[in-house]
Amino acid sequence: MVPDHYFFFSYAHADVPSVGMQSDASPLLERFYNDLSLALRQQIGLEVGREVGWRDEKKIQTGHDWSVSLKLALCEAKSIVCIYSEAYFHSPWCGKEMQVFLTRHGLLSTNDARRAIVPVIWRKPNQIPKVLEPFLEADAEMPQSYRELGLLAIMQDEDPRRHADYVRFVETFARRVRSAADVCLPPVAPRDLNFITLLGAFAVEAVNMIGGSADVQHSFQAYEGPSVARFVYVAATRPEMSTLGIRETLDPYGPERYQWIPYVVDGDREHVGMLAQKAASSKGLLHERMDIGPSLDRELRRAKENNTPVVLVIDAWSLRIEDLMRYMKEYDERLLPNCAALVVWDQHEETLVHREELEEILSETFNGNITSRGERFFRPQVTSKAHLTQELSDTLQHLKFTIINRGRPRRAVQGANPVPTL
Repeated sequence: MVPDHYFFFSYAHADVPSVGMQSDASPLLERFYNDLSLALRQQIGLEVGREVGWRDEKKIQTGHDWSVSLKLALCEAKSIVCIYSEAYFHSPWCGKEMQVFLTRHGLLSTNDARRAIVPVIWRKPNQIPKVLEPFLEADAEMPQSYRELGLLAIMQDEDPRRHADYVRFVETFARRVRSAADVCLPPVAPRDLNFITLLGAFAVEAVNMIGGSADVQHSFQAYEGPSVARFVYVAATRPEMSTLGIRETLDPYGPERYQWIPYVVDGDREHVGMLAQKAASSKGLLHERMDIGPSLDRELRRAKENNTPVVLVIDAWSLRIEDLMRYMKEYDERLLPNCAALVVWDQHEETLVHREELEEILSETFNGNITSRGERFFRPQVTSKAHLTQELSDTLQHLKFTIINRGRPRRAVQGANPVPTL
């Protein structure tokens, strides 16, 4: 379990030369990390020695995966302190670290989210990558020497005035990091990331630097993630339930599939469509319904091609309808990476009596999901309105994160926005 780190310290190892090379960067970068940690502890009121930051002290070799502790820190730290330099923007590993935080930032639909990415101008770069421009704050409160030269230069200068500038910078910057921690970036699960194949945030700049062709450069433009989530409501309508005699309790069902109300809390009769719309909005996504019928398989494949997350909300009783069961068996065969399913159980006495029978139908229908996929793609035990609300939110976050980080950029079509293909 990673400690409650206030910041992840992201820097290029090229700014920390190997032993024997003539440079003052290494001890000065370590000094800044220690001074920042001390100032932050003092401002927050934490005990001496309490770890508030995380940094990797071992250089990652190409082709090797990241350590478990590094993954946890990336996925759970409250902010990222990024040490800007030309070496930083040339480093594929720094780009990957930054991309994890950009993705977490994208999962939080608030204007304050950008405060969780906190840059330091270490060596004055010639240019800042465009993807990072939104995170540059006005530095009027910072010393003029820092704004003109960067932090390394004022630390190397022995002039007492530069030392005073450095002290002022550390105190001011620590306040920014403390403020960044209040943003509450959503954590993500390390198992959802493939760090080796993850496209770094600076990929397009890296391609430009090595002289890639225009269409290759275009295909590596940053992908901001999906803007729409589609929902499939696998629930019978009340007329279907009544005509087919599936069950006696008809009260949960409405005239449309999305108007199914499995739970009534304090007289509030919100149907699943309303709950899904709220969950999508909370993740910055538009809500769209996907009809369940003969065209479902085609629509699901199209959603995969377009990197659109799809959530299926399933009533176990409705799987007794032959057509609905057939469509779900077809879905189960595909194991689509952009799709997840929630099985929702109402708490009526009739459901409790027939639970074992319904579980058997569920196992027959979703054998592939049950045996081959984890709970993040198939959640078979949703048992209350609060549980459903949370599962909708968690599932959308997982699918959005998966689409952004497991995609592969495909060759861009002229005039089209490039998206990674899952």
